[in-house]
Amino acid sequence: MSVSKLAGALVLFASAIPATAATLVDYSLISLGNFTDAGGSSYGTRIAVAGNAAINSTAIGTRLAADSNNSDVVVVGANITYDNATLRHGNVVYGGTNGSGRYTQAQTPGGSFAQGGSLDFAAIGTGLLDLSSAYGALAATGSFTNLYGSGTLSGATTVGTDVFTLTTAELGSLHALRLVGTAGSTAIINVIGSSFGSYLGFDRGNYAVADVTFNFLDAQTLGFGGIDLGASLLAPLATLTQNGGIIRGSAAVGNFFGAGASIVGGGSFAILDPVSDGAGSTVPEPASWFMLVAGFGIVGVAQRRRWRSVAA
Repeated sequence: MSVSKLAGALVLFASAIPATAATLVDYSLISLGNFTDAGGSSYGTRIAVAGNAAINSTAIGTRLAADSNNSDVVVVGANITYDNATLRHGNVVYGGTNGSGRYTQAQTPGGSFAQGGSLDFAAIGTGLLDLSSAYGALAATGSFTNLYGSGTLSGATTVGTDVFTLTTAELGSLHALRLVGTAGSTAIINVIGSSFGSYLGFDRGNYAVADVTFNFLDAQTLGFGGIDLGASLLAPLATLTQNGGIIRGSAAVGNFFGAGASIVGGGSFAILDPVSDGAGSTVPEPASWFMLVAGFGIVGVAQRRRWRSVAA
């Protein structure tokens, strides 16, 4: 087994168990810190927030069906303020206090709004950092070219896993980025640098949304405005500000600030074999591999890193 794909954005594991035993749970967004949405945003499936959440005039669970009733669709580890928002199905649960107005709390068809249990966000954070680190350790197998601000990422001519590496400076110098490869392949785009905030037009070419991941390894700040990103976003250390635009996959970030944003969810990450990444690079095997927790397809394929709390 070299690289397998997990059909669904996120996987919930109770313990370290093989990936084949996964229970799929789809989140559009995971924030390892705080979450603030000023309104007008839409989230296709579930959201999970480790810290405080201020949710205002947003639509959540727009892609969920009635079979999500009585499941936890909004999970907040600390305090919540939920005003004038729309939840299609399911529960809102929070671990701290509820600062919502008396008449502005979530209307939850088939669910409830209550203080209750939460996800293991410390484990989630560790898993996401491990995954980001593991992706970043992979040797590039594809090439990057820049012709007058129009960038091209060229993958292999056969189906497989294409790994690309570029810097935030290189990404920021582009007005457009095109992904060229073989249909059915997986693309991991590693981006190195502390911040990125430029507009970028992205054409994923023959790749499916669920098969493309932008991995910002060490970014602290990200800003997306009017973007149409046909991929998932992995940036566990970054504060993401998204004013408008759409992420067609899912996003895992340090903190999130949104206004008029749309994160569709339903993307997936490639799951890496603990022995080989399928592209010739050996990936170190930790003491307990395939530790997947609620988050995107998370796998411990690199040496464990301590999860650092992400400041608001």
